[in-house]
Amino acid sequence: MDAPRRDLRARLRATAQLATVVAGRLRDRGDWQYAAAVAMGAYANDYARHLKLHLRAERIDDFAWRLTRHAVLCTRELAPIAPLWEQASVLAWQMRSVGPAQSRGPVKERVVRACARPSASFTPQSLLRALFAG
Repeated sequence: MDAPRRDLRARLRATAQLATVVAGRLRDRGDWQYAAAVAMGAYANDYARHLKLHLRAERIDDFAWRLTRHAVLCTRELAPIAPLWEQASVLAWQMRSVGPAQSRGPVKERVVRACARPSASFTPQSLLRALFAG
């Protein structure tokens, strides 16, 4: 497991633990945000447990957006949880930008495809056609 994934999982677990502590405090006071704190902890646990699924190329955009949204929803008594969600979302956005799906851009793939053809002619017109026509 690579370091960014380990860091993200650790942030999510820390978020779940802090949400549990905050939920206990809110439960004792009868605060209406108790349910939100419990939900935050459940989401963080679920994300940490199924991180591999959430980091797939087709899902990582949605996952990073959800982490950012969770940070925004931490108001009032849930404010101590917000920085952990923000840190997790930053890690997810960074993993999204350098993930395996992004390592080879679409232009590079088209050039490799054009050059791999057995009858590839390397005229400027053929390379431009490969780049812009697909």
